[in-house]
Amino acid sequence: MSITITVKKLVAASQSGALARYFDLDRPLQVAWKNRKQFATCTEELKLYNERLVELCKKYGTQNPKNASAYDFDLGNPDVKPGEPGPQKKLFNAEFEKLEAMVLEDIPGDPVKVSETQGTLKVSDCELLDG
Repeated sequence: MSITITVKKLVAASQSGALARYFDLDRPLQVAWKNRKQFATCTEELKLYNERLVELCKKYGTQNPKNASAYDFDLGNPDVKPGEPGPQKKLFNAEFEKLEAMVLEDIPGDPVKVSETQGTLKVSDCELLDG
């Protein structure tokens, strides 16, 4: 059995700390054993997401000389009005939305029953972690 989640939800859960709190929950041995590969799989999926995101940024943008982790789009394009996305940013946004919408169906393990865990999760964590 596997768990299904979108890339967008996995990234949001990771960025908010919900994923770390989920992995820190105590579980019975049988549940922990069945789900032992989830952490490595999620880590790999997040790594792939980051690599794809950088590829998209490089494809459509220009690395900001003052901040190496930031990218600028449509620099020097006189047709782009301030505050509005230009053609390169629009292309980036379209591909970024496709990336976030990807469904990950290969996260190994079984959904965890709340009755089988100990610890706490925020309501917002549960929303982020729900496939």
